[in-house]
Amino acid sequence: MGAWFINYSQLIPFGITEKHVDILVGFLGILLCYYLLYPVIKLVILLNLNRVLTYFTCSFLLLFIVGLVNFRGSIGNTEEATSTTIANVALGIILFGGLLFLIQVTHTIIAQIKAHNSKSI
Repeated sequence: MGAWFINYSQLIPFGITEKHVDILVGFLGILLCYYLLYPVIKLVILLNLNRVLTYFTCSFLLLFIVGLVNFRGSIGNTEEATSTTIANVALGIILFGGLLFLIQVTHTIIAQIKAHNSKSI
């Protein structure tokens, strides 16, 4: 995983292999994501932003499915193709989120203009 970051030869006498370090880094990554996303998800639920919550859920589900399919298909292939595909999916999700945001802002602006025009008449 990160031979530039961790000197595995120093950990081998303690019985710690590269797989153990990968599991630990994965666990710490999940823990970090949980503590970073928990306040955001709680805020989204409190503000009753159903579209944002649905977008988050579907995005993570799509990334998980694509990652699982690529992992299964990349057993004999190179690792670079898998990371490129997942990066492209993540970019697509970000662009789709931006499009949804623009649509929502446009819809809100049009609703405000209609409400303002109906009050002035």
